[in-house]
Order: sequence, then structure tokens, then C-alpha cells
Amino acid sequence: MFEKWNFLLAEIWVLLAIAALLGLLIGAWIYGRKARLIGHELDMAKTDMSERNKRINSLQGQMSAREASFDKEIKERNIRIAELEADLSSGAGKQATDIVAAKASIAERDKKIRDLQAKLTFTQSGAPDDTLRNEMLSLKDANQTKERKIAELEAELRSRSNPRSALASNFVKAGATAKNDPSDERKPGAFVNPVFDAPPAGTKPATLGEARGGQPDDLKQIKGVGPKLEKLLHSLGFFHFDQVASWTEAEEAWVDQNLEGFSGRVSRDDWISQARILAAGGSTEFSDKVDKDDIY
Repeated sequence: MFEKWNFLLAEIWVLLAIAALLGLLIGAWIYGRKARLIGHELDMAKTDMSERNKRINSLQGQMSAREASFDKEIKERNIRIAELEADLSSGAGKQATDIVAAKASIAERDKKIRDLQAKLTFTQSGAPDDTLRNEMLSLKDANQTKERKIAELEAELRSRSNPRSALASNFVKAGATAKNDPSDERKPGAFVNPVFDAPPAGTKPATLGEARGGQPDDLKQIKGVGPKLEKLLHSLGFFHFDQVASWTEAEEAWVDQNLEGFSGRVSRDDWISQARILAAGGSTEFSDKVDKDDIY
């Protein structure tokens, strides 16, 4: 009986050893397979990282090249700005000197005019002396020429300090300040006010007496047009996007000049391009914002 027990125990131990060996073999196979997979993934990750490092190095090289280019451009612009400022300073100094000299000349001529007027007033014959009159008129004409030159120089100085004043400079060059004549007869040497006497720039666009169908477009969807400016456009006869979209350069100039308090807004905010999109049924980033946020 005990012999059978010994045989069974030996058989159990053999089976246990076989099971353990199989377990070790299967575990080693699973571990090796997993290790190979992990190694493959690691190799792929290393390759990907190498590629990314190359890309990063390439981008850093491009960035360094662009920074060097930007630095060079900035230095060149700074040099150009310094040159322009130097030119402006020297030009402004000369302009100021010319203005002072011209004003001194006018003061001297004014004194001569007053002296001549006094002589005319107290002439013994009671009638003006033609020689004195002609000399006085000549001095007045010379003074008006000097005043016009001063106005031009002052306008140029303003335009140098503020480029936006170039338009005012052009007005002054057309005729300084007005010397209005009740009879509206232009005499030799008389000044002309460019604001009131010069014809308006550009061509007036076609207008409407009222909106089509009594329903104007929402012109506030054009960037740069607020409620006040929209009312001003209505008063000028513009109610619809297609009207603005069809303006020519000459008509744009006319509208820019006739927007009281808002001169230059048409070209500065590019109304025509916006109006063309809106007139075609499209939308702009600003018009979407107006509809979404109800700005006005």
C-alpha cells in the first residue's frame, strides 16, 4: 500500500516539475514577445524624435535667419528715420527763418503804407496824389504776396510735423486766408479762399431722394459708419450698399470731402470694398459682429 503512495507522490512531483517548466517557457515566450514589441515601439519613438529634432533645428535655423534679416531691416529703417528727421529739422529751421524774414518785411511795408496814407490824408490840394496812390497800391500788393508766401511756409511746416495736414497745406497754397470783397470782384493781388471759392474735389455720385421702398440698408454694417454718420449719408442721398459699392475714385473723393466732421473716412476705412461684399449678399467680419453683438 505504501509503495503505491510513493509512486503517486513521485508522479505528482514530476507533473509539478513539468507544469513549472511549461509555465516558465510560456512566461519567457510572452515576456520576450512583449519585450520585442516594446523595443520596436522604442525604436519608432527614437526615429520620430530624431525627425522632430531635425525639424526643430531646421526651424530654429530659419528663425535665426529671419531674426537676422529683421534686425538688419530695423537698423536700416532706423538709419532712414534718423536721416529723415535730420532733413526735417534742417528744412523746418530754414522755413522758420524765411517766415521771420517775410514777417519783418511785411511790418516794414505796413509802416510805409501808413506813412503814405497819412500823406494822402493831409495833401494840400485835397485830392490824392497819383504817385502816392500807385506806390501805396504797389506796397499793398507786395504785402499780399508776402502774406501768401508766409501762409505757404507755415502750411508746409505743419505738414512736415503732421502729414495729415498736407490737405490744409494744399488749401493754403491755393490762396491763403480770404479777403472778401462785398462786390465779389476779384482785384489784382486779392486773396482767394480755397475752401469757399475753389470748386469741390471729385465728382458728386448719383443720389436718391429717399430709400427704395422706404427701407434703407443698414449702412452701420460698414466699418467706420456709426449712427451719426449713417444719418449724414442719408442726408446726402445715400441709403443702400450698392450706391456706395458703385462709387468711382472721383466720386469717393467728393464724398470724403463732403462728410462734415468725418472727412477722409471713406478711403481710410475702405467703404467701397465692404459695400461690394454686402451689396452682393455677403458679410464681413465687422458686419457679423454688428449682427451678433448688436453694437449699435
